[in-house]
Amino acid sequence: MRAVLETVFTSVLQFLANEKYISLEHYFVDGTKIEANANRYTFVWGKAVSKHKTKLQGNIHALFADIEATEKQEEQEHHCQDLSELGESAEISSEKLEQMTQTLESQLLDKPKDKPLKKAVQRLRKDLLPRLLKYEQYQMLLGDRNSFSKTDPDGTFMRMKEDHMRNGQLKPGYNVQIGTENQFILAYSLHPRPTDTRCLQPHMERQGRSWGNFLGWWLRMQAMAVKRTMPIWKTNT
Repeated sequence: MRAVLETVFTSVLQFLANEKYISLEHYFVDGTKIEANANRYTFVWGKAVSKHKTKLQGNIHALFADIEATEKQEEQEHHCQDLSELGESAEISSEKLEQMTQTLESQLLDKPKDKPLKKAVQRLRKDLLPRLLKYEQYQMLLGDRNSFSKTDPDGTFMRMKEDHMRNGQLKPGYNVQIGTENQFILAYSLHPRPTDTRCLQPHMERQGRSWGNFLGWWLRMQAMAVKRTMPIWKTNT
């Protein structure tokens, strides 16, 4: 559907250029903010995610340190080898934590009455591992943004231009950049950035890619026009 819409849009631009409604000699860009259709109270903040994830990493390391302290000597050596690979301050990924949890579950099958080990496995499965997976997913959705909405992950919290309450409330939304000439919309782009200055370069880069076919056609038309006027110019000179 997107490819079809872009083809139709390019055809409309070709018609406007052919009928001299647009010349592409002037391109005016302006931005506005559109509020997303999302719950404004379902925010996720990047700094909070990083803070909670760091605290969770500390809890995970502390848990494995407790397991080491309660195990027998040969099992201590086994666990020490796992932790030495991670390092004291190393960040544990959810994939690595899953592997370590499975290792503990295998040991629990051999020692089903080991209450500390059983408690540790339950905490990993029901609390630590799910939370680590959640924070990793949040960071993936955030990218280089500082926030997003749970009900519309593409929306970023920003101050809207229309602030009826005059309290500067942050709402999930998009910064829309629109390029026009002669009151015709030639292009638009959506951005997660609240300021227009940071949107101009990605807007122009995107339009450079999407206008490839149209600009090629337009340049060919200009070249043909020059060829048609060359004989007239030579005759008059």
